[in-house]
Amino acid sequence: MKNFFEIIISEKVIVPIITIIIAVILYKIMEKIIKNIKIKGNDFGVKRFQTIFILILNIIKNIIIAIVIVVILSVYGVHTTTLITSLGALGVVGGIAFQDIIKDLYTGINIIIDDYFFVGDRIKYEDFEGEVTDFGLKSTKIKSDTGEVLIVANRNLHEVINLSMKKTIFHIEIPTSIESNKLKVEKIINEIISEIVKYDYVEEKETVYLGIEKINSDTIIYLFKVKCKQGKDQELKREINQKIIEYYKKNNIVLKDWDPMKKDYKLNDLVIMKKPHACQSNLWEITRMGVDIKIKCVKCKREIMMDRLEFEKKLKRRQKWKE
Repeated sequence: MKNFFEIIISEKVIVPIITIIIAVILYKIMEKIIKNIKIKGNDFGVKRFQTIFILILNIIKNIIIAIVIVVILSVYGVHTTTLITSLGALGVVGGIAFQDIIKDLYTGINIIIDDYFFVGDRIKYEDFEGEVTDFGLKSTKIKSDTGEVLIVANRNLHEVINLSMKKTIFHIEIPTSIESNKLKVEKIINEIISEIVKYDYVEEKETVYLGIEKINSDTIIYLFKVKCKQGKDQELKREINQKIIEYYKKNNIVLKDWDPMKKDYKLNDLVIMKKPHACQSNLWEITRMGVDIKIKCVKCKREIMMDRLEFEKKLKRRQKWKE
């Protein structure tokens, strides 16, 4: 029992434990400091600095790990100077084995310097599309809409499509009671537009009120166009819908049969399209989501691919969530 106690309080046990605890605390402090740095500027600048900060955290983590290893080896009597020299010689002999690591580091630095993409950007790598959730010295994590995470070595990211640099155009239809004052409604719509164009990712010149789309017996459908950065359209639509509800309620304007969430569809949803298929069925299943939407006819199993804007124009409503 005495020998066991002596082992527990010996330098070879206490020092490594204390070293690891200090290293973890130090890293957490650095992480908190970096994450609490407030970044001002446009969306592009903010994401650029966030990506750089994540890279700095990765560098700090690797340095701390290296120091911990050196300290622990020293406690156990390993001559770290000799070890480092030996590793240097081994690196010269086995340089080919480290070429991939060097390429990862080099490519990772170039990605930031040349602004290929940042954390939060939506990118397409080969057939995989998603949002960049993490960026490190050696690899990049991409998360798809359906939750899959692809981890790619930085050296392989030589051909990437940054979808966040593209723009998306969508239209907002507002079915309004025909009894509402037309000039008042148009003034409200222009007020909503003047608010959303303040966002960095919205194109002010291309976001405009288009006029009256259709007149029914008791409804006038007002239409306006929005152009924004790709990947921001769904978030922006939800915000616009909320503003429409607030402004109409505040001004006592009546919305007619308006379902702002009718196009809030997900993968594997069953949807009803406006026009029936050749097999006379208009019930389809969403089998793929991204820049393009793939749907499969429930009756004849034929699949069709179309861009998101075309799909939303042809969509009548969501039927149900497929369990």
